[in-house]
Amino acid sequence: MPGGFSYYQMCELLDALASKGRLVGFDITEVSPPYDHNNETSLLASYLGLRFLESIYKYRAQDLRKAP
Repeated sequence: MPGGFSYYQMCELLDALASKGRLVGFDITEVSPPYDHNNETSLLASYLGLRFLESIYKYRAQDLRKAP
């Protein structure tokens, strides 16, 4: 959304969300490739999705190391 969160703000938000506990899934919505000139929105959505997966696995690995 114009004037919304920046990429880095969303990364911080998603990282904080991943740190709260076990997640079972997530969706990326509101990306319409036919209306996405130069694929900018699609690329940004894919980068955020990958970054979120990275955060999820980072915190999951930390939890596994803490387990007895």
